[in-house]
Amino acid sequence: MKVFGVIQIDAAAGIQSGALPGISAVPRRASVPLSLRQQQFWFVSRLKGGSEDCHVQTMLRLRGQLDKAVLQSALDGLVAHHELLRTTFAAQDGEPFQKVGRARTGLLLRRDHLTWAVDLEAALSELVRREVEVPFDLELGPLIRARLVRLAVDDHALAITMHHMVSDTWSRNILTRDLSEFYNAIRENCAVRFKVSPVQYADYALWQHRWLSGQALQRQSEYSHRILVGAPAVLELPTDRPRSSRPDYYGGDVEFTLHPVLTDQIKALSRNLNTSLFVMLLSASVLVLARLSCRDELVIGTPGANRAYSEIRLIGLFMNPLALRIDLSSDPTLEILVERGQAAAVGAKAHQDLPSDQMLKLVNSSRTLAHSPIFQGAFACENNVVGPAQLGGLKLECVNPCVRFEQHDLALDVNEVNAECRGRLFYATALLERSTIDRFADNFHQAVSQMDRGFRTRSLVVAEMSRSLECVECERSRSARSMYPGANRRTAQPGGNHD
Repeated sequence: MKVFGVIQIDAAAGIQSGALPGISAVPRRASVPLSLRQQQFWFVSRLKGGSEDCHVQTMLRLRGQLDKAVLQSALDGLVAHHELLRTTFAAQDGEPFQKVGRARTGLLLRRDHLTWAVDLEAALSELVRREVEVPFDLELGPLIRARLVRLAVDDHALAITMHHMVSDTWSRNILTRDLSEFYNAIRENCAVRFKVSPVQYADYALWQHRWLSGQALQRQSEYSHRILVGAPAVLELPTDRPRSSRPDYYGGDVEFTLHPVLTDQIKALSRNLNTSLFVMLLSASVLVLARLSCRDELVIGTPGANRAYSEIRLIGLFMNPLALRIDLSSDPTLEILVERGQAAAVGAKAHQDLPSDQMLKLVNSSRTLAHSPIFQGAFACENNVVGPAQLGGLKLECVNPCVRFEQHDLALDVNEVNAECRGRLFYATALLERSTIDRFADNFHQAVSQMDRGFRTRSLVVAEMSRSLECVECERSRSARSMYPGANRRTAQPGGNHD
């Protein structure tokens, strides 16, 4: 079975795992501290009073003769194998800590059926929407739940929802892989082929607190300080509606495809420029966002897997958003833009351990619920997308969740599938209409085409390429700045910490 591959910024980028101190199982204290990313989500959950945008959902379509008893046993095995799925969180004297439950905790599989529904897909979307909106109790748990929906005798949908405190995007792939292996082994009545994991998430949290201190912490902090000080505070997109002080985080998406011929041309261009497909498509997205916001400097987010060790094959919150600050001033050529994108990506990957809440403490930037801190636009490029797989005689398909929560104003995901690049633009529906996103997607396709054409004709000035984009939103962007209180401010020089 194929699984997602989180972005590959560059083969040579980042710290090699051999440069880091090793992770090993250690004697547990009575209370294990939260990892740095968990601390961030703990704070956010308290600030918001619980929010469904902190939920991670996996949707599996199971076609064939499903053995429900085996599925239940496989889910129980999954929870036994991953400590974090049976972990809850409490606080003592204001300090949060982890509490690991017993290995035999298990996972209750709730069941529904929609065989009566006239519009099956609409009924399934509504059921899943209600499921993902149910809040978790971090202290009582569990922080994972599973619901099996019967659509027909040989057609089921399995919705697994986890709190972000115990999961991330990469974890969804591990969950799918491990669940299928448990199911197959139990169905075939053979010993599960899992080795006992050498470490668990609690070991990682303890390791992280030891590793990210002293000189290591200083290096990470100094890099983040250089990136953030003086950077644009808000991405000023031309939105359809004003920004609310308390957004609802509901999101939509628009799909598009780059033709295989264009995909091959951009991959060849990346080789000519000695870079990666990620950096080329990042550069195209920078062109579009710069034109949309009428800015020549941007901070864009991208997910970092933050799993330097092969033994970290655990479900858990490891992924850390990386900030890429890219300058388009002084009319750079395409080569220079690509060089700047490459440098930003490599630098961010090499300093990927510092959580964003600690980045905020490096500059005089206060928290707000009105928008995501540090960056509001994001880009990711993935490969090895999940395809159909066999699960004990079943055809298993990973499908997009029926409900999307978007923490950014605009996020572009590009997947290389077969010979083409397939893109999805995720957007905050509180700010933007689908018709607007359709135009944004056209702008990205146009930017990629112009990059290839510009390189072949040696017309490589970024300013000319940007001006040629059919981007009527730029005029709207100027008037839209009134929707962003304080948007023209940049993050201030150091001088205070705000929690």
